[in-house]
Amino acid sequence: MKKTLSNKLRASFSVLENQNIPYPLYINEIRFNEPQKVSTMDYLTQKLRFEKHLNID
Repeated sequence: MKKTLSNKLRASFSVLENQNIPYPLYINEIRFNEPQKVSTMDYLTQKLRFEKHLNID
């Protein structure tokens, strides 16, 4: 099932890319060298900063 799902996702992204339809990218995990020292606010700030750079129109 997992392989079938990834194939369907890959096909969907391929169609979007071929039609030049923009789609947003989202980060669902960031790993820091010292995670115990990263506050929730710092984590969210970095996540949003990375997503903003990935989703430049």
